[in-house]
Amino acid sequence: MKILAFTDVHANETVLEVLKERAQDADLIICAGDVAMFGSGLEESFAEMNSWNKPILLIHGNEPHESQDQFEELLAQFENLEFIHGKEHTVGTVSVLGWGGGGFAKSDEELAQFAKTLEPKAGRIFVVHGPPYNTTADRLEGYGPTGCKTRRQVIEALQPFLVLCGHIHENFGKSDKIGKSLILNPGPIGKYIEVNAKKPAEQLSETRNQAPRKNTIKKKANPAARKKK
Repeated sequence: MKILAFTDVHANETVLEVLKERAQDADLIICAGDVAMFGSGLEESFAEMNSWNKPILLIHGNEPHESQDQFEELLAQFENLEFIHGKEHTVGTVSVLGWGGGGFAKSDEELAQFAKTLEPKAGRIFVVHGPPYNTTADRLEGYGPTGCKTRRQVIEALQPFLVLCGHIHENFGKSDKIGKSLILNPGPIGKYIEVNAKKPAEQLSETRNQAPRKNTIKKKANPAARKKK
């Protein structure tokens, strides 16, 4: 199975056009949050993504860009998009566990309590928005580690084979390890992940990770996008 993972598109029309083309080669698409730009362009971006006619799993990013409530309300309209915050979605031998929000929060008691209901599981991908603590995905020059210690503790306990995160734009494309778990910030242009159906294991292809930061969506994108009836 070929997965396309991306994060932090921030309603950028140019980025969404690139992703639309790249999505055609993917069996499954995963978005690690921050679809909107300060609350703007969320529904329009969802409509564009829905028009790719591919299954897309999403979590929400951090405020002030977007919220859990906004995602729950809007995503119900679109047949190809599924909100997986606090849920686990199974595709073949792979399960995708989502936990959105957070940003620069150093701890998350709600996540800690939720994780107590889970056991380690083969073939699991964990999708978060803010990165776990003390990896190349969360370090910022002059600040050091900026990630969440709770997320790291959950990863250490559950050992998913892959963790997808975003939030820190300076670390687009960077990866690291926590135990056996590969930590990856796929960036807005995204990364392809090849998963062996019999024994899930990741293979990352080289991709372009820097994205232009202009042309934020201001009006409906692809109004003909199919919606749930």
